[in-house]
Amino acid sequence: MRFFTSLTVHCEGGLTVDAMRDAAVMQQEYQRLVDARKLSKKAMCELCVPFRDKYGLTDLQTLRIARREMDLMEMVELLQPKEE
Repeated sequence: MRFFTSLTVHCEGGLTVDAMRDAAVMQQEYQRLVDARKLSKKAMCELCVPFRDKYGLTDLQTLRIARREMDLMEMVELLQPKEE
């Protein structure tokens, strides 16, 4: 499994390239587990919890991203850094 990096490249509007890359990696790994019929609750937690915690998402938001149930615009809005 790939761990999420701390390197950040900011795009216009504050969204990081790493956030979208991390989401894509999580989606690929999730699909690999599904295809291999190795998607257990433990495997899903190991994959999704670090992403959820890093980006401050809910379990449902994270699972929707992993399952590719969220459209790109909604994902961009969720992963955009919050203004302080």
